Amino acid sequence: MASALKLEALTADWLPRFGQHARFEVSRHQTRISVWAADAQYQPREVHILFRHTWLLTVHAQVDKTMDQARTLFGDISDVIAPHPSFALMLVLNELLASFYPALEHVDEGLGQLEDEIFQAPDTCQWVALSAVRKYVGSLQRLWLPYRDTLSRLVVTIGGIPGMGEKELQTMRDYAERVADFVERIDDYRQRTNEALDSYSANISNQQATMINRLTLINGIFLPITVTTCFFGMNFNWMAVNMGTLTGFLVWGVGLNLGLIAGTLLLFWKIGWLGVRAASGAKPAVGPPALLSMPAPAPRQTPAGGPGMPKAGTPTPSPATAPRA
Repeated sequence: MASALKLEALTADWLPRFGQHARFEVSRHQTRISVWAADAQYQPREVHILFRHTWLLTVHAQVDKTMDQARTLFGDISDVIAPHPSFALMLVLNELLASFYPALEHVDEGLGQLEDEIFQAPDTCQWVALSAVRKYVGSLQRLWLPYRDTLSRLVVTIGGIPGMGEKELQTMRDYAERVADFVERIDDYRQRTNEALDSYSANISNQQATMINRLTLINGIFLPITVTTCFFGMNFNWMAVNMGTLTGFLVWGVGLNLGLIAGTLLLFWKIGWLGVRAASGAKPAVGPPALLSMPAPAPRQTPAGGPGMPKAGTPTPSPATAPRA
């Protein structure tokens, strides 16, 4: 194919060589792009694109479903692509980006479930799952962040691909905004994952503190009994002679220990170690009025390009300017 298309040696060598960094190089005659698509297991797969105004070549592995969808769309709008060849490139790039949307929806759903489970019953399996999510979104961020920066510089400084019309350039700007939103969403998921890991660690620490408190209470209950046992366990003849009756056993051997246990529990209850006693006349705690009067956030809009992606340029009202209920 390289011979048939009369490709240069460096270009022909670059096309099948995977494991490269983000690339969006525009020259006078061609455009070289290294980008990624998600496979069936949501793993990123590298895709190389070589574009000229007369043809478009892609080299990839294990993303056939995404490319089939791009070919289907290509056939549906072939009459639009014929006079504007750059639309074909934008179509392929948008389909490659859209292949990650189901993965992000899966991450969002999984994080929500893990966050609920952590507050209910922290478990080691949740730590393993959160670590896997953090590793996945971290890998996506390392891949797409340089690509976003390269694409932004291309759109701002160069003004797109040479030969692009105004409509094609606007499509490229929209694609750059979608990539920026995609990277921002990845960063949000990474932050949520870190917060969930912090919550997990805090809940585990609270559980350990509760267990230590229970052990401390048990030790506190048996400490006076241990003291009396050590005292009456000393081998003095006076004790053996004067406490050898059943009455002495019931009073000093049984009654004293039961009294110490009851007195210790009563002391712990009075100082609040056995439960929090509500103060007389105390009012239930409520949240700050400013937070209670804030309206619920509006649902995020989903553009036609893919599920779950916020539309670029949509302003978000700040708490200071949001209407009150």
